[in-house]
Amino acid sequence: MSSFKVSDILRKGGRLPAIRAALRRGYVAARRVVLLPREIHSDDRGAISVLSVFALLVFTFLLVMVVNVATHLDDKVRMQNTADAAAHSSGVVLSRGMNAITFSNHLLCDIFALTAFLRESRDRQGEAFVPEILDEWENAAQRYSSAEFEKYQRLGSALSEKIPLERELSSAFGELNAAAAEFALPVMESVLEQKLIPQFQYTVTRDTPELAQKAAFEVAVQNGLKPSQLASYPNVPATTPNGRSKQTAVLWHLRDDLGSFTDENDPNLRNMPVVDPTPGNTDYPSLQNPEEYFGQALTQRQEISKFYLEAWISDKMTVFDQEANLSQHNWLFRIFAAGQLDKLLKEDYPDTNIPMLTRLPRPQIPLLDLQRQGMTADVNQHIDDDYHFLVVIYRDHVKDAGPGLFRNPLKPNSDAMAFSQFRMFLPRPRWWYGTQPPPRPQGLGGSFGFASQIPPPQQQNPQPITYLDNWPTHHWDVFNQNWTIQLVPATSEIILPILQTKPTPCQCEFKPPQLNNVTMPMIRQINTH
Repeated sequence: MSSFKVSDILRKGGRLPAIRAALRRGYVAARRVVLLPREIHSDDRGAISVLSVFALLVFTFLLVMVVNVATHLDDKVRMQNTADAAAHSSGVVLSRGMNAITFSNHLLCDIFALTAFLRESRDRQGEAFVPEILDEWENAAQRYSSAEFEKYQRLGSALSEKIPLERELSSAFGELNAAAAEFALPVMESVLEQKLIPQFQYTVTRDTPELAQKAAFEVAVQNGLKPSQLASYPNVPATTPNGRSKQTAVLWHLRDDLGSFTDENDPNLRNMPVVDPTPGNTDYPSLQNPEEYFGQALTQRQEISKFYLEAWISDKMTVFDQEANLSQHNWLFRIFAAGQLDKLLKEDYPDTNIPMLTRLPRPQIPLLDLQRQGMTADVNQHIDDDYHFLVVIYRDHVKDAGPGLFRNPLKPNSDAMAFSQFRMFLPRPRWWYGTQPPPRPQGLGGSFGFASQIPPPQQQNPQPITYLDNWPTHHWDVFNQNWTIQLVPATSEIILPILQTKPTPCQCEFKPPQLNNVTMPMIRQINTH
């Protein structure tokens, strides 16, 4: 910057042009340092820097907001996926429990039938009439052999050849079955005497809901961990590094009494919709109509046991039904085995070893009768009460991105949750179009445990037909071993009080929301399920 001195001006004689020039240079130099107020608004140098600061600040706010919203949405999606997975896992446990009850009911009836079969095999009461019957056939064979016509003579000769073979076959069959009864009958008798199957059913009924709860809890916890934490599971801390607690879940029964924490010993409230109608057991006094349950159980036990007894006899005595039918050993065995079964059911175990039944609807009318009477509302209410469940996932809210800028309005009063509903049901048989599946293999006779199971010959070029798959129809009980589960829309009215109830079994400090003015239609609008 140019400078000037007063001495220079005086030295030059005070000439006016020199003064003016010096003052001009000083004025210009001063203006380079300080702008006059009236000239500030016309100078826009550096304005982009100020705008950049404000733009950067705004974009930072937007970025933090996007990250915050995305974090909460991602957490919500993850929790909902966890709720679906936990619901499916716990539902599978419950359906397997129902199928286990069904299997043990069939096993109980099968043991009754097999015990009756083996008792007759041990006593051989029907076989005692075989020699007398064959003796009469020998007399008839002699008369046929001495007949006038040749065809009767040939018949007499054929009978004379066949009768000794049937004697030998009946005797060998009786010896073989008696040997089988010697080692197998005590086992069957012991199972009935010690009531092993009812004890198994008792354990399944009371432990399965707890296993379903644990399955939902394990799925929730593991889905809420990072891959690095899963490597050391279950040795993981109760809280994550950012201070968030572990994810947890609770299985709820969709009943008016909020049946998640009920006593499994109460047959009217337990999560497994089955009851034990055995007189003298803990369920019997608590049932609303125990005599009806008991009578229905006896009827089903008798019918299923007879079915299995006939299946055993048909399989083991096929040769007597088809080829060796002169001795009538097959029908004699059936008669006395049926007597043995009747003695087992009515004299030896008249009120013990009773199969379990599904819980009746609240009107105490079988479900099939309700359907036939067109009582749709009662049918739907019964299915909702006994076969629909809800899994709720609980966790504190995810940490906000930029907590000083954004605030989650739900965080002070409630924690995060997600829920999923499922049902247990028996699927209907489906129609198929194609060649009919081959029938079951047919046994060729023999004794206990020695069926050949040779499949029958197949038809050549079978024609396509329409047929139902091999599932039982018109059965909604624990004699149908096809129980399964399905995720369904969460539409039950009982969901609202469940969401506002603190989950005490999970032992977590969870703050449930208070949905005072919220209705179920509102929940359906915001819920993805």
